[in-house]
Amino acid sequence: MASNFSNMRVAASIVTVLSAITVASAAAAGPDLRLVIDRQETSIEVFAALDADDSHGIFGTDASGLAAEDGRIYYGAFRKTGTYDFASDLISGVSMTVDGKTAELDAMSVMVHPDDLILPFVTPFDAVLAMSVCNVNDPDSPPTLDSLRLYSGFVAYPVEGWEAFSLNLPATVPLEIEVTTYVDSANPQSTTYSVMPGEALVFDEADRPGWFSSLSLAKLFSN
Repeated sequence: MASNFSNMRVAASIVTVLSAITVASAAAAGPDLRLVIDRQETSIEVFAALDADDSHGIFGTDASGLAAEDGRIYYGAFRKTGTYDFASDLISGVSMTVDGKTAELDAMSVMVHPDDLILPFVTPFDAVLAMSVCNVNDPDSPPTLDSLRLYSGFVAYPVEGWEAFSLNLPATVPLEIEVTTYVDSANPQSTTYSVMPGEALVFDEADRPGWFSSLSLAKLFSN
């Protein structure tokens, strides 16, 4: 059931990719990991952005699984095979509890983009686009992982998305994590955490959104 939920979410967003996507300039050195979290009534979606060659230290999975035998990334291959299987491997060591109960997590997708051509990663809508887009031709010299930024996402569904929850990554190194949390795709709150290996990110119970949030532009993009 969770797989169908995430597949529908990604598919609905891809329809608008060609007209909606914009490219930002390269960002200055930032945190090791950026997370965008969207807490809905029956789900919690988590989107991640990180340097591709940092994936092993953060998620315990080497991003070389995305590369061909020559160590290069070929976008044409992604269009043929998709990236769901690798996305599932990437989150295999991640755990979440919601209201004290273990939540089942399902992967959405993974995509990599040049680290000098950073995609917007501020809202849940930005994040869905970043991890879904591969509608480009392979360059004459396809890139290697050390020049790429990785975008991915996963969802806990069905859960009580506004209850307190914790998120634990299988990191093997200390991390600085920038987290932007939305409730019903609105009212973003950003916090930067310093997290040691084995330490969970803990989120308090969220205020239930009022009726006005159902009319917001963000709400339109969340369905």
